[in-house]
Amino acid sequence: MVLFLSGMTVSAAKPLPIGSHLKHDARGLIQLHDHGPAVAELQKALKAAGEHVTVDSNFGAETDAAVRAFQTRTHIKVDGIVGPQTLNALEKFKAPAPHHAPHPIPAPGHPTDPHLVDPRHSAEWNKYAKMVKSAGGQLNPGGKPTVLGIRKGNGATHSYSDEFVVLLKNGQVKHFTGSTRPGQSSSTLAEDWNHDGVGDVAELRPGNYYATSNGDHHGKPSFHVHPAGDHGSDRVAAYRDFNHDGFFSAAEKAESRRLGVTAGQILFHVGFSTPSSIGCQNLMPSNVDAFVRSVGGSGGSFSYTLVDR
Repeated sequence: MVLFLSGMTVSAAKPLPIGSHLKHDARGLIQLHDHGPAVAELQKALKAAGEHVTVDSNFGAETDAAVRAFQTRTHIKVDGIVGPQTLNALEKFKAPAPHHAPHPIPAPGHPTDPHLVDPRHSAEWNKYAKMVKSAGGQLNPGGKPTVLGIRKGNGATHSYSDEFVVLLKNGQVKHFTGSTRPGQSSSTLAEDWNHDGVGDVAELRPGNYYATSNGDHHGKPSFHVHPAGDHGSDRVAAYRDFNHDGFFSAAEKAESRRLGVTAGQILFHVGFSTPSSIGCQNLMPSNVDAFVRSVGGSGGSFSYTLVDR
């Protein structure tokens, strides 16, 4: 028996548990630039398998990166194409049943969970919102997105190992892999704070900031990071790697605070195959477009809270 779905010819097979659209369409291959219900079911299956991906029914760069990451860790040919082999691996993970009912808004006077920042939103949204609030940050000021940066290491890095979480006022949560740390240990373009003749790369200090549109950077939109209370200032609190060993020691952090060390021209911008930064916040080339869309496009702005894990 042969089925014709969404312009693809696919062979009938035993029922698969992931979803009716995906179990049929994946037989005809799903890949970059596809869209529709099958892509949405694929994205849900990838999330159930532990990958960071937005369920938006569009097979863009973020979904392509999630598919490739899943293929890598399950030892499948890494090509970004979802066919029978990738689908069979995804079947081992059961996606949660969709929940269409809106979160109830508690009636006035009714008790609510004191651990929830906003009881209208999901546990996931509240988890990250609580991290923002605990750090003294604002949630969706003026309806704008809030970005939570989660730094998972210390010092210069050659990998994208940190995380950016975008919280939207409607309760959506979007995840992006990136880097909050410099990609090198010294630079002639960095300021020399201790006057030893070598530029001291910077690491943005944990805290609260605000980012505004900054135009193109290497062909992709970028955003300028400002102090939370002064969107016109170019200087933000930073640590400096004074001895250029690629690590920010407790002593260097203390000295940076004592000196009131700052950094200028700190941006959110696209990186390369590895982070390209002497203090900026880098996004992977594969997910920068999705991040830009999530914060309102190239002209968007957002509050930014950075924490250390």
